[in-house]
Amino acid sequence: MMSPHINENVLEFYKGLPFNYRDNIEEHALSIIKKTRWAGRAHEMLTPFLNSKTKILEVGCGTGWLSNRIAYHDKCDVTAIDFNPIAIERAKDVSEYVGSKVKFEVADLFDYEMKSFDLIISLGVLHHTGNFKGALEKICQSTNKDIFIGLYHKWGRKPFLDEFADMESDVAKFKRYCELDTRFNDKTHLLSWFRDQVLHPHETQHTMEEVNEILKENSMELIWSSVEGDEHDQLEVARKKLLNNEYWPGFFTFLARKI
Repeated sequence: MMSPHINENVLEFYKGLPFNYRDNIEEHALSIIKKTRWAGRAHEMLTPFLNSKTKILEVGCGTGWLSNRIAYHDKCDVTAIDFNPIAIERAKDVSEYVGSKVKFEVADLFDYEMKSFDLIISLGVLHHTGNFKGALEKICQSTNKDIFIGLYHKWGRKPFLDEFADMESDVAKFKRYCELDTRFNDKTHLLSWFRDQVLHPHETQHTMEEVNEILKENSMELIWSSVEGDEHDQLEVARKKLLNNEYWPGFFTFLARKI
């Protein structure tokens, strides 16, 4: 079962400033309209699914960037849920602005009555619940075909967390984060990423070995993962990235299919 205490703390935190939140709707909409590549190999893996025949659910959509983007550019039939009403309000405003026609709903994954979906996406969400295994199991049991999930990695995440662990003030943490993450000019957008990556009240970290066990128990097979070879190698990769002053939060993605 998910811990109500964790759930309440996480919700209140993200109500304060949702992840991936931009200063205004116009800037958010512009980021949707621009057809740029995102997330490298992950983008390539999702591309074959992105068409008008695919029914997609995004779990933990936040302010709706991904759902609005794939509905706008790829004409997918998209439903998106998040338990944060403030994030959903922004997602709906942007959807109306760009005409993406995503069905956004305020809902908690654990209470949500699943319908028929070809692809369920959840990126950077399940590790913020108090019941990662239960969350992944529900997604596995609810898809008709495929799931695409993003999580913090047990070894790849550690150097990033260690980087901020001994800093006493949020000001010092934010300064260091800005040295690593130089992607954004919008200060609100940057702050939303910093809070999500560094200050959030709860997270867990995971491995593909752990994920594979859950997949097998739920009649799913792994199709692709961004983690290859010995998973412990992610620790050294992350350390080198930080030494080079590169943003590397220790995140991995995988695609799995119903057997």
